[in-house]
Amino acid sequence: GDRRRSLHARLREELARAQRHRSPVSLLMLDIDRFKQVNDGSGHLGGDEALREVAARIEGQVRASDTAARFGGDEFAVLLPGTTTVEARRLAERIRAAVAATPVEAAAGVSLRVTVSIGLAGFPAPRADGDLKALAEQLLAEADAALYRAKAAGRDRVEAHDSGA
Repeated sequence: GDRRRSLHARLREELARAQRHRSPVSLLMLDIDRFKQVNDGSGHLGGDEALREVAARIEGQVRASDTAARFGGDEFAVLLPGTTTVEARRLAERIRAAVAATPVEAAAGVSLRVTVSIGLAGFPAPRADGDLKALAEQLLAEADAALYRAKAAGRDRVEAHDSGA
């Protein structure tokens, strides 16, 4: 979709900058756990409210230089320029905790416990001659795979791509 394309474009920009400055880049992919149940249990208004609240809690943790974007139904990406995977994991844990900490008021008298699963990938410093499109694809694929592992491992958790992160 459009949002994924614009995320891809932002990724390429940040990777180009990282190449110039020899700086790290990390990417978080998040999605709301069992979102279908949230929707079914509280109606679509509740689902929308849950999405808005999760977005607000993500925004509450990231810095101005970070880009948080929603795409797909209940998926979010957080692009973290100048951030090592170690720092990104700490941020991801803070986001995870902020979402899980308090229930979301989905509708009058309906409060939902919402959790997110987060996948993390990053480059220490992309090679100066690396193909930006290929690097962006790789980062997305690695963060997606880590997100899938977080789901498989029981949700409400952060998993990092296996590159020593």
